[in-house]
Amino acid sequence: MARAAGATAPTRAARPYIPFLDAMRVIAIIAVLGIHAIAPAYTADTVDWPTALLRSALGPAVPVFVMMSGALNLTEGAHRRGTAAFLRTRFLRLLPAALAWSALYMLVVQPLLWGTELTGKGLIRQAIRADAAPHLYFLWVVLGLSLLSPVLAPFVERSAGHAYALAAAGVAWTPLTAVAAGLLDQADAPMDLLPGSILTFFLPYVGYYVLGYALVTHPPSRSIGWTCAALFPLLVAVCAWEILHPGEAPPLLDSALVMSYFSPLLTAMSVVLFVAAASLGMSWRVGDGGRRLLRPLASASFGVYLVHMVFVAELRTWFPALESEALGPNLVVWALAVVLSFALMLVWIRIPGLRRFV
Repeated sequence: MARAAGATAPTRAARPYIPFLDAMRVIAIIAVLGIHAIAPAYTADTVDWPTALLRSALGPAVPVFVMMSGALNLTEGAHRRGTAAFLRTRFLRLLPAALAWSALYMLVVQPLLWGTELTGKGLIRQAIRADAAPHLYFLWVVLGLSLLSPVLAPFVERSAGHAYALAAAGVAWTPLTAVAAGLLDQADAPMDLLPGSILTFFLPYVGYYVLGYALVTHPPSRSIGWTCAALFPLLVAVCAWEILHPGEAPPLLDSALVMSYFSPLLTAMSVVLFVAAASLGMSWRVGDGGRRLLRPLASASFGVYLVHMVFVAELRTWFPALESEALGPNLVVWALAVVLSFALMLVWIRIPGLRRFV
């Protein structure tokens, strides 16, 4: 049958803007900056309750960042052009950034700003362990997870059950491994059960990655969200108690409560927080003004993650009064590092030659 005059081919409806995704990226990166900025207060010989509570509340930042990555990278839309196109897009962005920023921290920031003495063996170790700066390992986490994405995506897209089952298995595997490592250490038979190189960093985060996709595409009910929102402060308080009383709990419980991205307590905090955020936040909508604010900040967040350690360290050099174990000056460092990092990256991402490295 001939098409009626004036008829047009159907067009795919534009995907609605979901501000939750951008807002969580921005909040997560600000929290990561907070972890590094308040480190002198958190690692001081005497830690007070406000510092312990704040550090505990910030703890889920990296797992949340991983969950956001899964929410964005495992969707059908991310793979609509095929596996080769997905991997090419991800690696052309992430690999140059990983190599360039690793080299920058190893060869420029460390010797010129931080006074680190360079050795050949030290550079090789830093390259493999990605520890030229405390945050560089995350680049390799995202690279490894991106490599797994074409394998994971078809499975989790089948149903909510598939997505949640795989997420549960992955999320449970990591804290169980961490507890086993803690028990071996207490039994005077230490063994490194969790991977620690650029080739293996991503493995403990697979569960978080899949869970982010599951919670965003199949969010729990609002009643579950409110329950998790009420539970999160209680878990923060437990974590703060552990910070203030290390080693006072029974050995098995102590290994479960220790502040680590792989510990059962921090895993529970991260999951509970993201469940609450996804179930309560996915229906949130903003107008054009909110979108114009959130989109650039979210686009700059990856670059902010990369550059912020320079500002966190150098602010204390520029302003000696901020070199303190008290919480107040470190909060100032946090605020200034956030403002300076975002200001730099909002300009950086507009420069074509530099944009590919953030």
